Amino acid sequence: MKTTVLMSADFILAKLNINPNSKILYSQVTESELDDYISIINWIKNYKPNSNAQDIDQVKGYTEAIYYLCTLQKFQSIEYLLSINITIVNNSLSLPLSLSEYLLFRGLERQLMDVCDEIIDYFLNTENNLTRIYMLRAKAQAGIANTRQAACDFFQELCVNIDKSSEYYIEAAANLAIAQVYSGEYKQGREKLYYYLNELGKNSNSSKNITDIKSDILEHLAWIAINSSNFKDAIHFYNETIEIREEYGLLHKLISPLLHQGVIQRKLKNYDKAVTYLEKAKEIAQAFGTERQTEWVEHHLAYVLLNQGKYNLAESLCLSCIDRAIQEQGSSIYGNSGIPDYYEQLGLIKLAQRKIDEAIKYLEMSRDLRMTLHNKHGVASSLQHLSIALWNKKNYIKSIKTFCTALKLFNQMRILNMSRFWRTINLVLEWTIGKRRKTM
Repeated sequence: MKTTVLMSADFILAKLNINPNSKILYSQVTESELDDYISIINWIKNYKPNSNAQDIDQVKGYTEAIYYLCTLQKFQSIEYLLSINITIVNNSLSLPLSLSEYLLFRGLERQLMDVCDEIIDYFLNTENNLTRIYMLRAKAQAGIANTRQAACDFFQELCVNIDKSSEYYIEAAANLAIAQVYSGEYKQGREKLYYYLNELGKNSNSSKNITDIKSDILEHLAWIAINSSNFKDAIHFYNETIEIREEYGLLHKLISPLLHQGVIQRKLKNYDKAVTYLEKAKEIAQAFGTERQTEWVEHHLAYVLLNQGKYNLAESLCLSCIDRAIQEQGSSIYGNSGIPDYYEQLGLIKLAQRKIDEAIKYLEMSRDLRMTLHNKHGVASSLQHLSIALWNKKNYIKSIKTFCTALKLFNQMRILNMSRFWRTINLVLEWTIGKRRKTM
């Protein structure tokens, strides 16, 4: 059973230099300040979330206390709370995270943005160094599907304003490159990622933060290699990423590289190996992660089933992912970048089942959502598959136009090399005259 373990309230209050039993506290502050101190004590000491409370409620005592510390202008205390240790425990395994890491890992980016905005509002015109707060805000923004372009702009601004000799500069620059990769600007992102990987190689500092940045760079170089059909390099970069994260105990950051190792093996038609990697990723996701992360692994397991010709099993798993994603997201589906991926997958499954009209409907939904999210690579992928569905519908002219648009987008992103081109041609042949189950 997964539980969230918090630090002792008395220990935290002592670190914040707040003694609930001190008469001095009550005699040396104004009435308004006293109200703020009492609120902090109540949130830290008396707030008790249920064991099955939602992730944000597990740490609500800390996030609420930060708001009152803002009004008291206690910046160092705020920095302490952002770094406070929160441990996710599952049986004999434990995963310690800071509050800011916890919010990012649990998919609570909007809540972290709100906390950072509050801090910035209160301390903007003070002598306190807000660089770390700006960095956390930008990272949170980059984690939300429909705000990634804004995150690029934010990281760009940070790079301009931070001392280039600072560790924060490399972190901001690397995250800018990563955000550009997510936005489909592969050429710019790749060049910067290689540059900062070399810069980190010259740096004798082997702190956990620097090592974490290095593993993020390696992971996204692997992602670019996958999308360029350069699987040998992708496997190499993912192996390095996994090795670093295992060494430094970054268990929560093993889910993505293990999952993508599974994706590579599926593309190489090594389906048993693919399932092994994906099941490892799912095990960690279920032990420490969120429902969204488990759902994402199952989405890729559904692709393995599709490639094996097990269409009904693939459809069942895909529909389950869609239902859970929509339920989690609520009234808006634009903040979850997984939903258009699931619609694309469902479109391919329908195509394999020879339900052409349904295939076109879901592939168009995927394309439209990805356009809204400014996901260039996703749009190109949806168009590529849509062109195949249109061909099967005997709408040949529209099919060819759609396919050419997809190729044009891949070329703009500088990932249309000969390897990818021939894999794309083989994909088209597979879905027009072949067995209709191969995927990119």
